Amino acid sequence: MNSKTRFLMDWLAANAIGFLIGSLLGATDNGLVDGIAGDVLFGACFGVAQVLVLSRYFLLSRWQMGFWVLACALGFLFGARLGARFSFAFASERVAIGTVFGLIMGTCVGLSQAAVMRFSWKFPHAYLWIPVNIVAWVLGESLAFRVSFSHAFVPLVAILIGAVQGMILVRLFPAQFVQPDLRHD
Repeated sequence: MNSKTRFLMDWLAANAIGFLIGSLLGATDNGLVDGIAGDVLFGACFGVAQVLVLSRYFLLSRWQMGFWVLACALGFLFGARLGARFSFAFASERVAIGTVFGLIMGTCVGLSQAAVMRFSWKFPHAYLWIPVNIVAWVLGESLAFRVSFSHAFVPLVAILIGAVQGMILVRLFPAQFVQPDLRHD
């Protein structure tokens, strides 16, 4: 298996695990922590899972890894809060609500992650990560709203979001992608 395929498999698994832990601990109905703290916790959970994979394939310092987790936590917080506030005002059918919610969530998460990619990681064209996230989160949230945010479907939602992100990530930043066995930790 080549390194880009291995990255995609690792990325999908990390997203599924991070989202599932995040949904059990916070944000999703019946999570351990709810409200703003739950949203931050959910975002931090998938941020940690993602950065563990990213740090194997991209040369990142501990600070840069921390910025990613913070960006995920804040992006998810703002996306969840704004999405909940505005999506129901613009739509009434579940998939339509999910589409609006995904548009808002993808924009918030995409902006926060793209800022880290550009200003901390120095990735060129990081702004392209924003529309990638919008597409990913629209697909994911449309599914999440269709299945009423069931914990059983959280890994599938995460894999859907992660598939869009992962397939594009190594194509957007090929110069920054490194072979895991060539890393000098």
